[in-house]
Amino acid sequence: MAIYDVVQLVRADVSTIALGIAASTASIILGAGSKGKQLMQNIAELVPSIRAAKKQESQKAKKQEPQAPTATSGTSSKSGKGGKKKR
Repeated sequence: MAIYDVVQLVRADVSTIALGIAASTASIILGAGSKGKQLMQNIAELVPSIRAAKKQESQKAKKQEPQAPTATSGTSSKSGKGGKKKR
């Protein structure tokens, strides 16, 4: 957090650049840069916390897994007549 304080204290415009993954405190420092001078590469990721990163990874894994077909029972009662059966 000392870096964040220094960025806020400096009078000159501070440019911050994310090249890869800006996680946790790095994302806070990235946001501390002067407005209009906070830059990220197209492939860079901004992850506010480790929990968010783990959740993001699990969601990506779920999207990549093929969905198993659900088994449906073929016993539907669509006889068209309805009502009770005669004995």
